[in-house]
Amino acid sequence: RLRAIWPIHPDNVEWKFAEGALWYYIRKRNGEKQPIPPEDILHVRGIGGDGLSGYNLIELLADSLGIPIAAGQFAARYFANDATPGVILKHPRKLTPDAHKNIRASFEDRHKGVSNSHVLGIIEEGMDVTTLDVKASDSQLLETRRFGVEEVCRITRIPAHMMGDLQRATFNNIEHQGLEFGKHCMRPHARNWEQELNRKLFADTRQFPEFDLSELYRGDAKSRAEANQIKFQNGVLDIDEWRR
Repeated sequence: RLRAIWPIHPDNVEWKFAEGALWYYIRKRNGEKQPIPPEDILHVRGIGGDGLSGYNLIELLADSLGIPIAAGQFAARYFANDATPGVILKHPRKLTPDAHKNIRASFEDRHKGVSNSHVLGIIEEGMDVTTLDVKASDSQLLETRRFGVEEVCRITRIPAHMMGDLQRATFNNIEHQGLEFGKHCMRPHARNWEQELNRKLFADTRQFPEFDLSELYRGDAKSRAEANQIKFQNGVLDIDEWRR
């Protein structure tokens, strides 16, 4: 009979098949490994390739998360330099290292940064200025950063508006997106837990576990009232059930 449930960090658990059965091995502080039969381990499996160990979502999302991070770093550098792409100064003669340093320092001191925007520039000694024009719109900076959010939403099945992306959220569809979050994101996780709990803890009883996700499925007040009215008219609900 169940007496207690003790959490064990996954890093301290190993498993292997022995004698036609799956056995878990718990690593103790002294380095010893204690074998435990599968019926005594509550193991809620995630999505994985071998059916035992789930994929690490952080590793799966590494590339997708890296794209908006890189785009954010690019944007910081871009606007820190007055949103101006790289500039090349072309001198007609060969310059010494000191001349290179002096011209660079003089030009950046005069023209680099937001505070020096639209300052009159004077070019001497027959030099030419060439701008490497790569605009933010051409590099699709905003689209790249938004795509990173969308990619995370695809993998986690979390609606974009819950990630702070309200581009496609409207008053007409945001409620249904919330329902989809409960149905397609949270419900599979809850069902996974329920099946493992029922199989390991309640198999010999008449009880069963169930997560209450009704709050995630509730519509607006008008829709709930109309649905209850139809049920009441058809005898599905009585007045007390409706009040409750």
